[in-house]
Amino acid sequence: MKKILIASGVVVSAVALTACQSQSTVQKPKPERMMKHQHERMGKHHAQRGMQHAMAKACQSKAAGDKVEVALGKRTLQGQCEMVFMPKRDQNLKSNYKMTRPAAPVTGVLTDTKRAEMVKQFDLRLAQKQAIQTACQGKTVGQNIELKFAEKSISGQCVLKFKPQQAA
Repeated sequence: MKKILIASGVVVSAVALTACQSQSTVQKPKPERMMKHQHERMGKHHAQRGMQHAMAKACQSKAAGDKVEVALGKRTLQGQCEMVFMPKRDQNLKSNYKMTRPAAPVTGVLTDTKRAEMVKQFDLRLAQKQAIQTACQGKTVGQNIELKFAEKSISGQCVLKFKPQQAA
């Protein structure tokens, strides 16, 4: 009888120990899943950088107006090379180079003098934008240009850039 009691005690304690060691049902987030999403995001970023790099090199040894096709992987872009003005990097081009909105929105009553000033500023920005867009017409690649505006001048050069066709 003692042997049966000891044997049953051993069996019960073994079952109890194995029950305590079973895994819980709470699932922890799998690092593989998070890594997969991060890897996909990085892959898209690298693909965009690759396409930008291919677009930057597309017009080397080409002439303005040449049709060009840029392919990277499964994606293909069609477009043409166009001559554009590229300002030098060391210049302060806050409002002269890019078309910007007025610094503060118009509040209150719009008087004739305020309206005239706004129209004058808009016309100045529009003239600057048009001058920049037409600065390289009839020029050669690499030619240095200096654009002069009312109180500021912008120096740069003409470069060929790939311009993709707009989808119709």
